[in-house]
Amino acid sequence: MTDLTATERRLYEALYAADGALVTHLELLAAMYGGEPDYDASALKVYVYRLRRLGVEISNVHGVGYQLGSTRCPTCGTERR
Repeated sequence: MTDLTATERRLYEALYAADGALVTHLELLAAMYGGEPDYDASALKVYVYRLRRLGVEISNVHGVGYQLGSTRCPTCGTERR
């Protein structure tokens, strides 16, 4: 079982809640940091990279956002719907 940091968990949960739909960079940053964050694409890329290293399949649409491709939770390993 892998432990996620709080920020990694918030990012994963935002992607998971979209159920495979595209989530914009700003929506993900708001989910990670709350409110109306300053746009920091580099921080988002770091956390996406960390989740990918844990085996989470995340696709990106350049300049728009990310979407979850994996159906398996990185912490418990269970399949989502």
